[in-house]
This record gives sequence, C-alpha cells and structure tokens, in this order.
Amino acid sequence: MKSFENKLIKNKSTEQNLVQEEVKMNDESHPSLQECIINNTTSIAHQDCAREEAVQDEEEKKQQQSLSNSSINGKFNIIRRLGLDTQLHKQVYRVVNIRDSKEYVVKVYMRDEQEEYYQEVGNNRLIDRNTTRQVLMIESVSKEQVDAPLVLDGTAYSNYSYFVMPYYKNGTLLDLILSFNERRSRMSAQLQNYLWLQCTLCVYDLMDRSGLSHLDLKPDNFIIDDEYQLRLIDFGHLTLYNQQSNKQTGTPNYMAPEIYTCRKIKYNPEKVDVFNLGVILHIILFQNVPFKRAVENDPMYRYVAQNDFNGFFSAHNAQGYSLEGLKLIWKCLQKQAARRPTIHYLLAHPKAKQTNHCITPVLLQEIKQYLS
Repeated sequence: MKSFENKLIKNKSTEQNLVQEEVKMNDESHPSLQECIINNTTSIAHQDCAREEAVQDEEEKKQQQSLSNSSINGKFNIIRRLGLDTQLHKQVYRVVNIRDSKEYVVKVYMRDEQEEYYQEVGNNRLIDRNTTRQVLMIESVSKEQVDAPLVLDGTAYSNYSYFVMPYYKNGTLLDLILSFNERRSRMSAQLQNYLWLQCTLCVYDLMDRSGLSHLDLKPDNFIIDDEYQLRLIDFGHLTLYNQQSNKQTGTPNYMAPEIYTCRKIKYNPEKVDVFNLGVILHIILFQNVPFKRAVENDPMYRYVAQNDFNGFFSAHNAQGYSLEGLKLIWKCLQKQAARRPTIHYLLAHPKAKQTNHCITPVLLQEIKQYLS
C-alpha cells in the first residue's frame, strides 16, 4: 500500500476524473436518469443525459397533468409522484391535505403489496418516537379502513392501503449528489464530511434508541430536513442490530457480500449497515458508485475481494483524495464482516470527531446553491 499512499500524497492537487460506472437502483435493462447523470464523464455522456433529462421532464409534465384530478381516500389531492417508478407498485406521492392545505408524503400499497404494507407499518412502530433522525409515519390506513378510492387519472382503485409521512422540501441526499453531478461540480471536503457524519448519526440513532439495523441504507433513503440535517426513511427491511439474521434483503448496489450467502450462513446486521455506509461514503467522496454489486464477478468489487487497495483506488482515479477517507471506505467495504468497524468506531473516527454536528453558514450556502 505504501507506494500508492505516497502517490496519493504527491498528487493531492490533482482533480478526480469520474469513472464510468453504472448505478443500478433496480434491475431494468435501460439506464435511469440517475444512472445517466452519475455516468456523466464525457461530452457524449453529457449529451445523452441532456436528452434523457428532456424526455424525463416531458414525461413528468404529462404525469402532472394526468394527476391533476387524482386523489387518495378523498383526503389528499396528489401533487406529483416521487421516484422513478411509473407502475402501480412502490407508489409514493407528494400530496396536499384537502382539509388543512398542508403537504405530506403518502406511500400507497396495492392489493398485491399488503404484506409489505404491514411489514413497514409494524417496523415503524418499533422505532423510538422521540427520534429526530428518522422520518416516521403519522398515520396508517389499511385497505379495510379506506373510505374512498385511490383515483389516478380518472381511474379508481379501491383495494389499497397507505400511510402518511411528513414532507420535506429539500429532497434526498441522492438529489443533492445528482445536482452536483449535473453541474459537473465537486462537493467541498467540509460538505463531504458533514454529510457522511449525518448518515452515520442516523444509523447510530436507530441502533442506540431502538436497537435496530436498517439493512437498506442508500443515498435516496436519507432525507434532508428543514434544518439541513439528514433523516432516515424506508423501514421495510429493519431487524434487531445485535441478532444474527438470514434475511435476504436490501438494494443490489449496496448489499453486503454476506447477504448473497445468508441462506447458508447468518450475518451480523450492524456490519451490513457499516458496509452500506462504506458504499455511501464512496459515493459522497467520488460522486460515483464503487461497484455494481458486491460479487466477485464484478470487476470493481473483485479488487475488494482480493484485498487490492492500490488497484481499487487507482481504478477510481483517487489521486488528490484524502488518504484518511480512502482508508475509512476500505475498512467499511471489507469482504469479511468481522474485519469491518462498528458504528461506534465510525463516530470516534477523526473524520467524524473533527466535523461539526450542526450545519454551518458556509455549508448551508453550498447546499442551497445546489438544491435550488
């Protein structure tokens, strides 16, 4: 590792060249707009992204027009659908309450998603209600309690459940990262450290207050609240943090390697969250993903599996990056879960200890510039 470390130190002023690496948020064969933006490394890719974004904007306009007369249970008028899904599953809507005109987020579950609905509602109830680091449901309504249909573009659906959450206008950590990439800009080191600490504090809060591991940590599951702190959402994968699990769960890009073999060998949930945090730290620093999946036939993950620190970070053009940050990513991504640090270790790390828990005026200005 010495030769590469020396090379990094000599090249601290060198600017990063983003690696062309896909972000697979789902198993669709066509790249999403998010993938296109993250792959924005050449003029051709940039042109492709612009075309893709134009198509996306046009589709969104059509969707908003079709949703103008859409409602949920006669209580909420739909403003827009959140996320990239367009089918009748995984439906999340920004809505306005007809009675008090306040905005909320409503997550809808159709007839074939009822098991997921009860799972997530039950998991929400396991979380300490005094938390300020998790976005909890305000109200849940099962299909037996629904009074009026879900109306989408004039079509009514009666067999559905939903729950209501607070709405935060600043979007997600993923939105912020994509905004930097769209403008071909790099975050300041101070903002990188702040966002990383915020992610870690959310995970620690969930573990310390509620005794739970999230198991699906990713940038789009961290909301930026009104105080510009991060909060966790999406609790459908929760499990006890200190109890071995064989639950095969998570999002493929972020899943720890032991998840793929969990039917045979149980895993430590806390160490899965730490692996996820390593992926997120890499995305925050490089504004790109470390690999597609943590499997040995993935060319980028193979460096990790073979414990090739130099090869991995050379492939990611890491010259100019803090060696301290690279070493922390590497610790979190270790193939052997036992070699990964704990959440407590991450909070005691200099990268966390030297970072302010509260947003500073300078960082607030930087975030606002890219969220506008």
